[in-house]
Amino acid sequence: MRNNHLTKHNGDEQLRCRFSVLINRHKMFGNMFKLAVWGVMLLLIGVAAGYSKVNATGIQAGSESLFGTSQQAQLLIQNWMVGDGLPVNAVVDINQCNRGFIWFTTYEGIVRYDGVEFRTYNTSEYPEINTNRFTWIKADPFDPEVMWFVTEYGGMLKMKNGVFTFFNEENGFTDAKSSTPFAWDGKLMFATENGLFYYDHAQEAMRPFVFPAMDEVNPYFTSYATDQFGSLYLTTLNEVIAINPQRDVLKFDVPGYHPDRSRLLSYRGSVILYVIPSLYYINAETFEKVEVNDQHDTFNGLGIMVGDDRLFINSSSGISVFGKDATLNLNEQFFVEDLSAAGLLRYQPFKIGDTWFFPTNKGKMITANGVHFNVIDRNEYPLLQNVTKSFQDKDGNIWLASLFNGLIRVSDALVYSIRTRDEAGDDRLMGIYEDSRGDIWMSTRRGQIYRKQENMQPQPFPLLPGRNPLMDVYVFASDADGTLYAGVNRFGIAKQRPDGYFEWLSTDLHQDVLEIRALHIADDQTMWVGLLSGLRKLRNGVSVSYACQDQMSRAFVQQIKADGEGGLWIATLRAGLFYLNDSTGDCKHYTTRDGLGNNSVRGIYLDRYDTGTVWIATEGGGLTRYKNTELKTVNASMGLFRDLLHNVTEDFRGRLWMSTNHGIFFVYKEDVNQLLDDDKLRIRSTVFTERQGLANSEGNGGFQSSFILRDNGQLFFATQMGMAFFETNEIESERVSPIPIIDLFTSEGVVSQFPDKLVLPAGDDDFMINYTSIAFNAPDAVRFWYKLEGYEDRWTAAGNRRITSYTNLPPKTYQFVLTATDPLDPQFTQAAQTRLIITIQPHFYQTWWFRTVLACMLVLVLYSGYHYRIGAYERQERLLTRKVDERTSELLAEKEAALKQQRLIAMQANDLKQLNEVKDRFFSIIAHDLRGPFMGIRGLIELIRDHREELDDEKYEEVLDLLHSSAENHSKLLDNLLNWARIQLNQVKVTPAETNVRQVMQAAAASWELPAQSKSLRFNMQLSDFQLTTDQNMIITILRNLISNAVKFSWPDSEIILKTYKDDRTAVFEIQDFGTGMSEKQLRKLFTLEKEVSHKGTSEETGTGLGLVLVSDMVKMLNGTIEVKSKKGIGTLFRVKIPLIEPEITAGEAEQS
Repeated sequence: MRNNHLTKHNGDEQLRCRFSVLINRHKMFGNMFKLAVWGVMLLLIGVAAGYSKVNATGIQAGSESLFGTSQQAQLLIQNWMVGDGLPVNAVVDINQCNRGFIWFTTYEGIVRYDGVEFRTYNTSEYPEINTNRFTWIKADPFDPEVMWFVTEYGGMLKMKNGVFTFFNEENGFTDAKSSTPFAWDGKLMFATENGLFYYDHAQEAMRPFVFPAMDEVNPYFTSYATDQFGSLYLTTLNEVIAINPQRDVLKFDVPGYHPDRSRLLSYRGSVILYVIPSLYYINAETFEKVEVNDQHDTFNGLGIMVGDDRLFINSSSGISVFGKDATLNLNEQFFVEDLSAAGLLRYQPFKIGDTWFFPTNKGKMITANGVHFNVIDRNEYPLLQNVTKSFQDKDGNIWLASLFNGLIRVSDALVYSIRTRDEAGDDRLMGIYEDSRGDIWMSTRRGQIYRKQENMQPQPFPLLPGRNPLMDVYVFASDADGTLYAGVNRFGIAKQRPDGYFEWLSTDLHQDVLEIRALHIADDQTMWVGLLSGLRKLRNGVSVSYACQDQMSRAFVQQIKADGEGGLWIATLRAGLFYLNDSTGDCKHYTTRDGLGNNSVRGIYLDRYDTGTVWIATEGGGLTRYKNTELKTVNASMGLFRDLLHNVTEDFRGRLWMSTNHGIFFVYKEDVNQLLDDDKLRIRSTVFTERQGLANSEGNGGFQSSFILRDNGQLFFATQMGMAFFETNEIESERVSPIPIIDLFTSEGVVSQFPDKLVLPAGDDDFMINYTSIAFNAPDAVRFWYKLEGYEDRWTAAGNRRITSYTNLPPKTYQFVLTATDPLDPQFTQAAQTRLIITIQPHFYQTWWFRTVLACMLVLVLYSGYHYRIGAYERQERLLTRKVDERTSELLAEKEAALKQQRLIAMQANDLKQLNEVKDRFFSIIAHDLRGPFMGIRGLIELIRDHREELDDEKYEEVLDLLHSSAENHSKLLDNLLNWARIQLNQVKVTPAETNVRQVMQAAAASWELPAQSKSLRFNMQLSDFQLTTDQNMIITILRNLISNAVKFSWPDSEIILKTYKDDRTAVFEIQDFGTGMSEKQLRKLFTLEKEVSHKGTSEETGTGLGLVLVSDMVKMLNGTIEVKSKKGIGTLFRVKIPLIEPEITAGEAEQS
């Protein structure tokens, strides 16, 4: 696309020109000639005065309309030529298909346009197209999928869903030239130079149209028209005929008829026959010549057009207009005589709004609104020359076909640009402000001040008369009385005088006024001044202190907004947002840590509908909302057009407007609130750029006076090329998503346009899909999302890319889903989606039946192989099992032998350890316990030998008794020692025999009766009399040792209780004394050979401790148990239990058990 740059040269200076169309609503009275003259004069004056000019994006019809009362229009003109994708610059005809594509014909093929891409269809790309030279286009009224293209030299081309069919003599049509198709009698008709034809939609074939009197009519048809009664009118080589619905033929005798000078035209249900130089009116009952005024009774121009309820016909001296009713009587005829200088109507007129535009053969443009005409010199505007056809699409855009300027689009601009016409070419506006009188003040980056008064262009305005007119002003402000102030960088603050000029205010700002970006005058004339060096409060020109002064002293202040309650919201560069109320001392500071989008704040809007809510435009951080002490931010990731914002305000239809470096846009405040309150996922931005009429998309901001919002909804923004102006109340609020179109499907085996269901052959698993959407006003803003269901679950964000591809897909059915609405948009469920079902057929080896057969065969093979292998495995398993068993037996035997050897070694080691312990204890006993008593016996013997003569009989007997007692004790000790040693050496064998338990207890007690008497001890025998099969010697040894222990540790004059009884198939022996008793520690070591186990008796008797160890071992050999209960100082009870019948057992086996 190229935006038209229309220029004219004036010496070395190139001046931009704007073409103005003045549309007067007042009724025309008086002489038409005078009115036309005045119209031309006014237009020329307007052009000369510079009230209008052509900018880089379009044609504006008078800037005065923004402030005046007349209805005027600004047009946006764009054109495309070869460099933009057209095959040639000459465009012949234009039309639109039902899908919304713009189609146009050239002499190098047919071209389709979707707003982004031009696609050319010609003989080199499509063999079914046999010519590249086409003239007219017609949409089929009976089939919305079909477009018809008329060739230059004969034949007809049909296009349906991207498939072309050429009709000529070979397939039932004709090679002769044809008219455009038209509907008549329920058929699609073709009037050709070789007869009438119609298209049979059911059979998709051409048929000749036959009527009864066809043999009487020359079949060379040149033009056609239909009336409201269903009759068809045709011009032939020699006459004009009509065919009524009954197929009757009427012939008209027309004076001076010639086919090359005649034309039929349908008009308001009737037919107009234009035969140069006459005009005829025809219907089913009438054929009459139209009478005109006597002064201009002929029409010999080249043009006749129908517009609304008017018929425009040029003559040799001007334009005649007929209208209002079908009679075309003289009272409804108007003649514009004074427009003859404009030339004859030559090219196709077009209409925009209520105004018709007529190109002429003299490079002029005639405009008509009703019967009001103006002439505009068109030589300055080359885009509008040589327009051959116009077409209005479904969105109201006007498309023009030009012989030299390619494809042209003309539309109403949604935004207007008011330029300053700065002599230095500086339209870069900084501050803009509307004062109390409705005048708009504008300052440029170069320092020029302009004042725009109502119904006038902006005019340079020197703030101070006689001073340098260049004053660098970023901010204007008014006080409560409406007096205007200006913050002048490097100078200070100026106040407007009653004569309109300004005068300096005396302040103490001095060098601090390098830049003044914000200014607020309170009701009490207190001034708040935003500077590079912070915020200053002035009272009578003198700086005074205020709350927050320390925090604000170094902040770069960019905007000050009063909340009406004494508070000020202050935007700063890089220091965040401040709120201060000087009267209350309230001071708050907000930064990104609190939720602010960015610490550089460029704009503040105090919500007029929601008190307490503040909207903050940040530099790079998006839009922040302050509400209920909480800051929340929306940014580009959530649908905001840009994050770097210059300012923010709200119109009267609930839309927040913001300007950026890339355009001006709005979002719906309700959507933003829902998003920030977690009720919405994304928002949608509506953007305005050069494509919508902006002279330059880059806005300006970062200072207080960067936009104006009027009570009537008019909104102005400062930009790099003048002031952008919006009529916000006229901008539609509809939020309609574009309809996505699956344009072209391409694979190795299938090429299909506009498909909805495709079946691909086996192996055709790589394909490419081209898609698009028709949005001529803002095609670059369209974004696409798609997914291939059955292959992927997530949406792919394609941006503005319009092609995708898939490879190596497995055979199955997929569904390609395309949308031009963000899936995160809450309205996504209602958004338009386009679907394409794609089935990839499998190879025979990928079919279910092949897989079933293959699976069965495989199962059979596997089954056979399985059984064979199982048999082999079983044989091998048996062999391996046998070998494993043999080897396992060997290993087990070896392991058992090793374990036995290990146990034997362990037993031998344990035995050796025990033998060592026995040996050590044995030698200890021999060395100590035996050696001591023998020394006593030796002493007694020596006493008898050496002192026999000195001993009397009594003493002698006493010594002998001691000697006998000592010998007896040593005999018993030796018995115990030998028995214990024999037990340790496994040389003792249990010899069971019938034993009387009473007798063995008495026998054991008798051996200790004398020692017991010596201590005055009494045996209390409670003996049961029964037989026991056991080793009698062992029982006596056990009881004797236990009684010996009881005698040893019993206190003199005490009692020893001896019991025997049966208890649960056991014989129980109890020996209880009332002596010293034992502690817990002694009990734990009672049956061990440790030295500390042996203790002296109550009469200092000594012992070895061997007796109890011998008792324990013998009880185990008899498979019995021994229990000990003792308490220190009370006494001890030994209870031995022996089974009544006991099998033979060796000492070794007893030890092992």
